[in-house]
Amino acid sequence: RWNDKKKTVLFVGISGPSGCGKSTLCDALTSQLPCPLKSIGMDLFFDKTNMPLHGDGKMWCAPYKENWETPAGVNVEMFMSEMNRIKQLMEKGVCPEYVHVPPNGPIRHPVTVCRNDDVKASDAILQQHDTVYVIIEGFLLYHWKQVADLCSLRLFGMVPQHESRR
Repeated sequence: RWNDKKKTVLFVGISGPSGCGKSTLCDALTSQLPCPLKSIGMDLFFDKTNMPLHGDGKMWCAPYKENWETPAGVNVEMFMSEMNRIKQLMEKGVCPEYVHVPPNGPIRHPVTVCRNDDVKASDAILQQHDTVYVIIEGFLLYHWKQVADLCSLRLFGMVPQHESRR
């Protein structure tokens, strides 16, 4: 799984409100571009440690529940660390199998990022192309400059409010 020629790894960011089609676009891009990995959602990096609570009961969720709609609830340092680790490995021709997520998040174990959970298929895509893509998505993706700067291409989906609430 080692290749002497350095690969070019380009990140494509997809952001926008809930219901605008981020996941659908991610699926389409990963199937059409040389993407060795599944798309990686920033939701994996939610961390309850710093997440504020809704306290007034006026929000759409029950009072005193976690506020998932705020940048404070995302462990952006861990997200960037993992994206940089993925980029460094892939530049060397090594396809990562997992992304590590915060221990206080919604998922508490490493998440498989290989396409179709198949390391060999992901490795084959990586070895066949000099330039590969990593698709990342999240509604807060461009809130942080370092995340926006990571993306060679930044897409933002929009949808009328009445459509996103279907």
